[in-house]
Amino acid sequence: MGATLIALFALVMTHFIVPDANKELDDFSLQFLKKNRYPKTWVNNGVLQLGKGYYVYVKSYNLKNNNGQNFTYEHFEDNKLKFKLSAVNMRYRPKDSTFVLKNYKKRIVLKERDIIETGRKMDTTFNFIPSDFGTVKNLARQINTPDLIDFIRKAKIRGVKNLNDYYVQLYSRTSLPVSSFILTLIAVVLGSKKRRGGMGINLAIGISLMFIYVFFMKVAAVLGAVATANPFLMVWMPNVLFGFLAIILYRNAKR
Repeated sequence: MGATLIALFALVMTHFIVPDANKELDDFSLQFLKKNRYPKTWVNNGVLQLGKGYYVYVKSYNLKNNNGQNFTYEHFEDNKLKFKLSAVNMRYRPKDSTFVLKNYKKRIVLKERDIIETGRKMDTTFNFIPSDFGTVKNLARQINTPDLIDFIRKAKIRGVKNLNDYYVQLYSRTSLPVSSFILTLIAVVLGSKKRRGGMGINLAIGISLMFIYVFFMKVAAVLGAVATANPFLMVWMPNVLFGFLAIILYRNAKR
């Protein structure tokens, strides 16, 4: 019952409460403790994949005033260019989520000819926002679980290859609370055995196992972030290994 209460409390904290606290902590650290007191506002050579065959490129973009230079939007089918829209200047309007393209050129590729259109100004929309060009450090630990799942979904659509850092953060929010059951079972088993020298030996063994457990969880999180690794398997491996250990200790204790 105690482990269940701890696990439920930890699940709510890790999935919803702690990410908001992490964001406030990181903002405080960035503003007052680190040398770089201001976040990155410029993006150079920003590239996004909005879907299969849809690409966006911007030479430079200022995230502060929502103004960019040398913008290109391309659509490919079977590795062949079908549509291209380019502009010398791009401005984003947050109020209505629209983009203003200046000195634009639109090209539609057909079988026998191309249709080319040029103009000085165009208002249009895209399924991305300029902040998608920027990279937010420690983003995975700053957003709650529903937002993290949505971010991973959008990133996969846009062709981001390595999302293991985000998967590790997502899976760890559940695996860590579940570990309370395993640690509780190990503690009960060790506490039920009487040894020469008193309970101090059992206490030392329990603390040692706890530190080893935490060490394995940290190592598994680092290994899970590698591009070729399976993040789900790596994050849950410490729980599986120590879960088997807890079961073995429990059976021996019953004897």
